Amino acid sequence: WSPPAQVAGMTELNRAAFNQVFQLPAIRIQPKLCSLFLRQLQSKTFNQQRIPNIQLDQTDKFKKIVLLHPQAQFDDKELQFVRDHHGELCSHHLPVNYDHWSVKDVLRAILRPDTDQAITSFESVGQIAHLNLRPPMQNYKKLIGQVILDKNPHLKTVVNKTSEIDNQFRVAPLEILAGDDCMITTVKENECQFRFDYSKVYWNSRLHTEHRRIIDLLQPKQVIVDVFAGVGPFAIPAARKNCIVYANDLNPDSYHWLLHNSKTNKLGKQFYTFNLDGRDFIQQIVRDKIINEGTTESKNLLVINHIIMNLPASAIEFLDVFRGLYKNSPLHKSNSIEIDRRYLPRIHCYCFSKAEDRKIDVIHQVENVLNTSLKEGSYHVYDVRDVAPDKHMMCISFDLPLDV
Repeated sequence: WSPPAQVAGMTELNRAAFNQVFQLPAIRIQPKLCSLFLRQLQSKTFNQQRIPNIQLDQTDKFKKIVLLHPQAQFDDKELQFVRDHHGELCSHHLPVNYDHWSVKDVLRAILRPDTDQAITSFESVGQIAHLNLRPPMQNYKKLIGQVILDKNPHLKTVVNKTSEIDNQFRVAPLEILAGDDCMITTVKENECQFRFDYSKVYWNSRLHTEHRRIIDLLQPKQVIVDVFAGVGPFAIPAARKNCIVYANDLNPDSYHWLLHNSKTNKLGKQFYTFNLDGRDFIQQIVRDKIINEGTTESKNLLVINHIIMNLPASAIEFLDVFRGLYKNSPLHKSNSIEIDRRYLPRIHCYCFSKAEDRKIDVIHQVENVLNTSLKEGSYHVYDVRDVAPDKHMMCISFDLPLDV
């Protein structure tokens, strides 16, 4: 049960080449007995996706055909059941075309034996499918894109990453393989709606569980700072949870869609957006406007509860800006140069690790930049996902040390 051999190696999709006729064992029965036969002979029926086990009889319009598996063998009890209900063993010619085969079926039949055939998944970003095709697939990329588009009606565009991400905004270089050339898409995640131009901003749908994990840590009325907010996958759900949110991103396109999404999700006045370099944002907004001067409507000093730093390629390098950040804060204890531990934030910092012991590696990375040691019990290291062989995206959550 597979597509015809003649489709192997084609680089331009020819759907008609998938037309063929299978001759299958079958049982001719009365239409009123269809449900009964399917129940009694469930393990012996054809049972292939996109192919109903009950077919019209091509020779008798008053009968129906039950398709059987080509290797089906009946025991005496099953044969007696067929005879008792006047079933007739026969063969059935089943026409099959391109529409009957799955993406995996089509691509396995087309791709040559000397190529990597592992095209089984892709990232869905709204109506856009994002592929990362390996070099052996380049001759087939347009065909692969069209097959994926054909077999997934909700998709409008299929794109492929052409090279590694190598720009400050983490935007993947993409080429369109099939479908519309519009890259503006809408994604629903964590009960929020995000709209953005996928060719100009960073988005990773595979991080939806990680976004949820962090959001679940936040409590209403807490102050949240998102240093590299992107289009808002952390910041907007946090604001919907009734947190006070300060969201920043350097990419002007991300900032544009962050503003758009804040309006679409009907956020209140306690959602503040900025378009600054992460270091400038921490020094000019977090330190000068929130830590040193910030007050709430009740005139109580703002206490930052969580700082999110989702820029795994370089976020740890920004941690040095926290040294002395609270030096002039009004939150210091009375008659003391030491700040109350309760007023210090918990930082969620993302990074990559290729080390054998990734937990120790991440802790050492943070300690080296902060120039201090993290106390046992004050941190948690979480393995987010593998991004390449021997390379993992990690998140370390830690309380900002008092001596920093």
